[in-house]
Amino acid sequence: MLMSKPENPGNLMPRLAADCMLGKLAKWLRILGFDTWYSNSWDEGELLAGARAEARVILTRDTRFFRRISDSDRAIFIENDSFWYQIREVISGLNFIPPAERFFTRCSLCNHPLLELPREEAQARVPEYVFRTQEHFAFCSRCGRTYWSGTHQKMAKEMLEEILFPSAPEQNLPR
Repeated sequence: MLMSKPENPGNLMPRLAADCMLGKLAKWLRILGFDTWYSNSWDEGELLAGARAEARVILTRDTRFFRRISDSDRAIFIENDSFWYQIREVISGLNFIPPAERFFTRCSLCNHPLLELPREEAQARVPEYVFRTQEHFAFCSRCGRTYWSGTHQKMAKEMLEEILFPSAPEQNLPR
């Protein structure tokens, strides 16, 4: 993994900007709680300008783009194809593991912070079975997506914990 200026003074939750080749990684970084910009329509100039304006760490798989990034920018070159290993590259490059309480606090689609949704308001937004079986809901005020803590979230949390704190040999990770 190649990096430039990866330091994180104060061990703050870093803000990220992912290039167009890293859509799946961006989604999973948002699930981990990272404020992660991503669009598959941005060109390199837009990504670089936006990242500089907001002091974001640039994530890229494009070697030519990475070579053009200034030494004053913070960037991580992502080498691996598997998002499991890509997450590990980001965590290693940032020297930062997000706290578990930050998991599932951002919209995985649009990156906006999630807001708590009172249960009575969730009834009109979720399937009847979900409303009957779940107590806590969140929603994105930007895109309107509703979230709840179902089995998908439990499995995702277990998978993320295995990525962040591996207990099994590396060869057992899926591609």
